[in-house]
Amino acid sequence: MKEEIKLIQEYDALLAKEGKVSKTNFAVKTGIAKSSLCTILNRKKRQSIETADFYEKAIEGRKGLNTTPFEELNSRLTVWYKQMMAKHIPIGVDNSFSIFDRKV
Repeated sequence: MKEEIKLIQEYDALLAKEGKVSKTNFAVKTGIAKSSLCTILNRKKRQSIETADFYEKAIEGRKGLNTTPFEELNSRLTVWYKQMMAKHIPIGVDNSFSIFDRKV
């Protein structure tokens, strides 16, 4: 584990210094297999995503969660939707039925 942390720190330092780092060259330089390096870096990336604040763009290129400015309306609609689903009432557009098709 300490070796992984050291490798990640070296890779991050080299990345900050040079801007772009070849994983293959870095793996050869450190004497580790490229697949092992990719596994370590992917684990680091996954952990950073899991610990990032979900509502902010903490990770570059990752979108945050869009929330509604109408929280009360949203909560009331959610309750209504759940009630309709519990009563098995279909919600949405059904083209097979129309009030204009009825004969009076």
